[in-house]
Amino acid sequence: QTSIITMSMDNFIQNQALNGGAFYYQDTILNSPIHVSLNFTNTTFNQNQVRDGGGSICILGNSMIETNLVNSRMNQNQANNGGVIYAILTQNNSPIRLTNVTMTENQAQENGGCIYVQSTSNSTLTIQNNRNTPVTNNSALNGGVIYYLGNANNGVRAEGTFTHNEATNHGGVIDIENSSLTLSDSTLSENKATDGGALYLSGGNHQITDNTF
Repeated sequence: QTSIITMSMDNFIQNQALNGGAFYYQDTILNSPIHVSLNFTNTTFNQNQVRDGGGSICILGNSMIETNLVNSRMNQNQANNGGVIYAILTQNNSPIRLTNVTMTENQAQENGGCIYVQSTSNSTLTIQNNRNTPVTNNSALNGGVIYYLGNANNGVRAEGTFTHNEATNHGGVIDIENSSLTLSDSTLSENKATDGGALYLSGGNHQITDNTF
């Protein structure tokens, strides 16, 4: 069984909540057989704010959840964890894919200025931006753009331009804990952190090729 949620050309601006300032999805049935597809196209998430997780989007899943964001904008969102997106994934085949998504001036008080993912399954976060799609001026305590906590069988795939992002502690752009990173054809410049101005990698296997730092 498949459940499909599609949003296109929508604007979510200055919303507030405890979790998921604009959008909240939770599947409470353990090992649910339902396959959920969440799709956001040409959607704007600006200045949304939460006290806990996911300034704009919060996903808590016990089923297979596929999340796609395409040609969208995420600016000036705030949260404790995951300035824009907060996701806890427990089932395999629960990818999160961002394609040509602008992320600027988002902030997390703790982890993941833009994106926080905690995965106990084989689920991958993919960012595939063209060179003209900015990811800039985002900040957090750890992972100025991305904080990913998982296991060695999953991880992050990233391609794009990441500039002027900042983490107080680890990973000005990306902080990966016990997982893997594939980074290619990207520019990471003028980012900063106490440890790992661009990348902070703990555990896992990593492939980093054809990038500019």
